[in-house]
Amino acid sequence: MFDKKAYVDAQIEAHRDSYKREYEKSCVKFVQSLVERVGRVEVLLDMGCYNGLEAKFLCKVADRVVGIDLGEEYIKAAKDRRIPNFQPLVMDMHELLFEDESFDVVFANNIIEHSHSPRIVFQEIHRVLRPGGRLIYAIPPDKFRSEEVDFEGCDYHLWIADPIDIHKEISKWFDQYTVEVKKLPQLTLINSDWYMVMGEAIKD
Repeated sequence: MFDKKAYVDAQIEAHRDSYKREYEKSCVKFVQSLVERVGRVEVLLDMGCYNGLEAKFLCKVADRVVGIDLGEEYIKAAKDRRIPNFQPLVMDMHELLFEDESFDVVFANNIIEHSHSPRIVFQEIHRVLRPGGRLIYAIPPDKFRSEEVDFEGCDYHLWIADPIDIHKEISKWFDQYTVEVKKLPQLTLINSDWYMVMGEAIKD
């Protein structure tokens, strides 16, 4: 039987020491490149908003941003940023407490790999998107991760995926989507080249 409390506790504990961390410059550039895909929208869901790191970028392209994360301390830190038009909430991405067709965009940067059931997450994303709404995502292809890459945070990823796995899951809910593999600038905390699977999916 799936132990939800153990799952929540493990995911929060895994990142407790780093929730106040700011992105290094190469990460900021990557996030900005994802945000550029959004365009101008009314309402956006920041799935896995952490401590509000990305909200300052997202609020420049959305009239209202709702952020969700499991960790109460993360959400408190996000609220402490006092970003206008940003509403951070404690919520599970597997159980989105929103009405159907609530968002123009769901922004999911490095969060779905923490899911114990990606199928449910993609189903929930599809449900809360408005017709014509878009999912913009980035997921690390952990199946390709080299043994030389020493990044402790990856040890807490539950969905160990590659581009084919990601394609299969997205295609169950979306007819229009892209799956792109990008080589990204070296990070100091990894000290190696790293790759990301990123793209978008459109709800009919």
